[in-house]
Amino acid sequence: MALLDTEGFLSQTGKVTMGLARLLLHYSKGQKLPRMIDFARKLKSGNGTIQEAFNCLAKPGAIVVEAHGAQGSHLAEIDYPLFCGIMQAMSGLSAPCLYPTPYAMKVSRQLYMLS
Repeated sequence: MALLDTEGFLSQTGKVTMGLARLLLHYSKGQKLPRMIDFARKLKSGNGTIQEAFNCLAKPGAIVVEAHGAQGSHLAEIDYPLFCGIMQAMSGLSAPCLYPTPYAMKVSRQLYMLS
């Protein structure tokens, strides 16, 4: 996955965090995550930088990753509003998060059922 040119003002960890965040939007709560090395290859970065990016998302509570030994790591929790807020803050965007997240689809279904 190529990193955006508009992120020229971000550090390498910032760029990788944005790329990782985009990749994580495709995962749901409880879903098994790929290995760190797979994320590193996809984002063309080192394992340490990937780990730092995970920490950048985990520290404020946007994601919780649980390790299950040989069974791999799972996305235990994801706070989509906070997650999208972090992405907006890092990218400098003022528009709302426009990714088709499971959270957004859930809200859409709830709004549809109310109408």
